[in-house]
Amino acid sequence: PRNPGNLKERVRERFEELDRDRDQKLTRDELGPGLFTLLNADGDDIVTLAEAQAGVRKHGVEAVQRAAEAE
Repeated sequence: PRNPGNLKERVRERFEELDRDRDQKLTRDELGPGLFTLLNADGDDIVTLAEAQAGVRKHGVEAVQRAAEAE
């Protein structure tokens, strides 16, 4: 990405939108199975903001969008 800081902020904003119970972590129910699997790097059944940001950097915005749309 051209502006990684902007991407990081966009991921944070979307994370907060998806975090329905405001517990600072995303579950499979909040993300959907495909996106959850893509972003849950450590396999602990939750996705943190740091994991989400790292996952978007690693896989790219397009791959994350495809996983989200496949739900």
